[in-house]
Amino acid sequence: MKFLPDITTRRAVLKPDAIAFDAVLTGQKMSYLELEDRARRAANVLADKGITTGERVAILCRNRVEFFEILFACAKLGAIMVPLNWRMPVSELAGLIDDCEPSLVIAGAEDMATALNAVAGKIPLLDLEDDYPRLRQHALPHPGRGEWPSDETW
Repeated sequence: MKFLPDITTRRAVLKPDAIAFDAVLTGQKMSYLELEDRARRAANVLADKGITTGERVAILCRNRVEFFEILFACAKLGAIMVPLNWRMPVSELAGLIDDCEPSLVIAGAEDMATALNAVAGKIPLLDLEDDYPRLRQHALPHPGRGEWPSDETW
């Protein structure tokens, strides 16, 4: 079996101050070192929510840096991220959610009402606007996995 290095950890070592994200709308810039720190903290947020290897985390949001923090957090835990299309109607999202059986759904404010209707109280929700940033800020960095099996679903 082949293994891949942890992508954000590797970039943070090679080019810690290089810009990983430049969010034009907000003016926010994030270095690879900052992305690595936030992804590690996000991994602990997910772990505190009970997310473990092989579990699914669904996310319903618009274009934002937090999407990638959570993507890399899932990889650090061995969890599977399921991106949901915010343009889909509730009935279609509910079907996707039922099919993939996520242990947690994460949603941005603009899509929270849709997420609430789609999960219908069956799955815990995490709010990207208030809860997630607060929890991430107070979380310790998760050690993650040094490498990822190359054939593993991410």
